[in-house]
Amino acid sequence: MVNEIEVTLRGHIGHDPNLLTGAGKQSFLRLNVASTPRIRTREGEWADGATQWFAVKLFGTFAEHVAQSVRKGDPVLVRGRLEHEEYQTRDGEDRWTAVIVADAFGPDLRTVTAHVSRATRRSEPDEPPADRPAEDGAAEPEEEPTSATGATEAGPVDVSGFQEVPSEEVQAAEEDSMAARMTA
Repeated sequence: MVNEIEVTLRGHIGHDPNLLTGAGKQSFLRLNVASTPRIRTREGEWADGATQWFAVKLFGTFAEHVAQSVRKGDPVLVRGRLEHEEYQTRDGEDRWTAVIVADAFGPDLRTVTAHVSRATRRSEPDEPPADRPAEDGAAEPEEEPTSATGATEAGPVDVSGFQEVPSEEVQAAEEDSMAARMTA
């Protein structure tokens, strides 16, 4: 659209996702993302600048995918439309805050690795909904529900293709991560 403000944000997830879904409504996810710039001090040393917090909104299956994929402290890249929301405090004061309505969201692969898997569609447009049998009377098989870790109710996910990272590398990465600094 014309005259929209597009922004790209690099930061870390501030809390575990809490996906909200209502009967007959699309899913909704609101995340807080912290961005801490690196700055040079007067002595020429690198240090953390002031942390800024941004609210990020996601909707529908996009929100569901993000909720299953990220956790508190994960480094992410967010691209979206900058908007402002008006609200009232408990004291009745009018306030506003900047919000990013995301259209792209993913891990920041500068500091982490990721395993990507395709999301399966719930149903094709020409297929009947899962709660209604097919026209020929045969019921369509339902997808197995998955948990946030990707395990199905039928059993665990096959992880034989994954490579185990030596604990020394994991410990070094944790020491360098923003998540470790946020919880310290």
